[in-house]
Amino acid sequence: VRAVDGRVRFVHPLFAGVVVADATDRERRDVHRRLAMVTNDAEQRARHISLTIDGQDGDAATALEGVAHRAMQRGAPDAAAELAELSCALTPLGDSADLCRRSTVAGQARFAAGDTVSALQHLSTAEVLAAAGPERAEVRLRLARVRYHHDSIATAGEVLALARLDAGDDPRLQAAIDHDLAYTYFAAGDLRRTRHHAAAAAEAAERSGTVHILADALGQVALADFMLGLGVNDDLLTRALLLEDWDEPRPALLRPSVAVAHIRSWSDRLGDAQALLDHAERELLDRGDDASMPLLWYHRAEIECFRGEWRRGLETAVAADRLAIQTQQEGMRALTCYAAALLHAHLGCAEEAREYTKQGLTVAATTGHAVGGALNLAVLGFLELSEGKPDVAHRIFTAIVAQATSNGFDEPGSAWWLVDAIEAATLVGDLSAARELVEWVETRARAIDRPIGLAHAARGRAKLAAVAGRSRDALDECDAALAEHDRSQQPFCRARTQLVKGQIARRARQWGIARASLAEAIDAFDQLGATLWAIRARGEINRIGGRSTSPSDLTVGERQVADLVAAGRANREVAEILFMSPRTVSATLARIYRKLGVSSRTEMAAQLARKSSKR
Repeated sequence: VRAVDGRVRFVHPLFAGVVVADATDRERRDVHRRLAMVTNDAEQRARHISLTIDGQDGDAATALEGVAHRAMQRGAPDAAAELAELSCALTPLGDSADLCRRSTVAGQARFAAGDTVSALQHLSTAEVLAAAGPERAEVRLRLARVRYHHDSIATAGEVLALARLDAGDDPRLQAAIDHDLAYTYFAAGDLRRTRHHAAAAAEAAERSGTVHILADALGQVALADFMLGLGVNDDLLTRALLLEDWDEPRPALLRPSVAVAHIRSWSDRLGDAQALLDHAERELLDRGDDASMPLLWYHRAEIECFRGEWRRGLETAVAADRLAIQTQQEGMRALTCYAAALLHAHLGCAEEAREYTKQGLTVAATTGHAVGGALNLAVLGFLELSEGKPDVAHRIFTAIVAQATSNGFDEPGSAWWLVDAIEAATLVGDLSAARELVEWVETRARAIDRPIGLAHAARGRAKLAAVAGRSRDALDECDAALAEHDRSQQPFCRARTQLVKGQIARRARQWGIARASLAEAIDAFDQLGATLWAIRARGEINRIGGRSTSPSDLTVGERQVADLVAAGRANREVAEILFMSPRTVSATLARIYRKLGVSSRTEMAAQLARKSSKR
């Protein structure tokens, strides 16, 4: 508490010397001058000194720029942004080079803090101020990074092409720009150009000795080669990870850990992929890089889907999408919406899945994120297949396969939806397309011993053999697929193979095999919460003579709804807890009532209580 002109003022150092609103400018400057004298924190001292200055001051601006850099290095982008903005405000009007550099720092800091709109404003100012040549190339490189996160992959590519011209013969700048160009082509689905620019970036980084760019570029080369069907280059991946520099600020999607995590997850090493993402998250959060989380969380949600951890995966995906919205990363939403749609679709929440795919497809079309668009379409195809509409699914998957192969894609391991494309083609009678896909998947999977790919190929052959009337061969192929599933540890895929085996055995009148296989599939679907697939499996087992499952059996998802409602929760509360819409909760309750033979929430709660007391 300090008396100034007979009035009481409150000054608290934790709030950087904020004073009451009726203080005059002179009084405020006096407070900041006194705080600068007593604080031991260099950042706070520089900030307080700057707030004592009326006008511009080059020395103070330089000091603020220095502490802004230090704030970024210690993982405090918000503080760095404020300090850099103060530095800009104090920079003399004639010092355009200094103002350009400081605006660039402010833009980078705002971007790292998740404020992409302010980042665009600062970097656009810097672009206008920058001198033609390397200086402007540096600014445009950073501006492009914000653009492909915020609104447009295509625009970012155009900005990078201009930066490439400004860079001239500077190998360090050439490496950095080619590196980002590789990503824009990857997001656009052009794998050959991705590989070209990533290799160019690696070569220029070697010449310039820019280690962190070399690490990133090597990761991109390895990812592009993998997607082009050249397999996993472990030597390249190991070198990229050893060279990785976490202290050099740049988007997470350019980092080798992220590239390697994608390759590991798509080559049946889900645990390794998860460990890489966990490590990346810790490193980036320690440096205050919250803006990178939507990318990491989308990929984590996809891995959790593969591993059968669907509820946790849904929470991760929804959190990723919310953070992408909060940090104004519209371009990233093509992936976060895909992840949320993927988990909703697997859980049988059709309405929610369609809403997320609708948003994801809109974002992908607006930003030019072709990969994100294809992934959202794949979820739609899976959902149509899950709901018993293979003709619609077949049209969707045919378009996706055509687009992917035209861009050089030749790695079935990274396309979880190929097994659905095979099944849809078989169900609608397009057997030549199904055989072609099966042969493609098997050839690539066998070349690099990919368990999940071999399982998918065997299941595809089983369905083709069944169509041809060769039941014994079909069942043998199912057993071969199950052996591969045991190596890949993806429970939903295994349960679907059990379902196929049960269907084939039932039609071949091998009731014992059919019942055992379908019962195992039902149990797995219930544990996962795969409501649509559990219904399909129950329909199959109920066609078999003899004992069948009880119509009063509830799926895991139905039991969760029933328990919450029995505990007195309203439909809207249940919807919020389970990430459903109120309409989905109502539909689920209607199914529960039919299964239990009740007509009210009270009767349902009473029957569940009786069943529980008998156990």
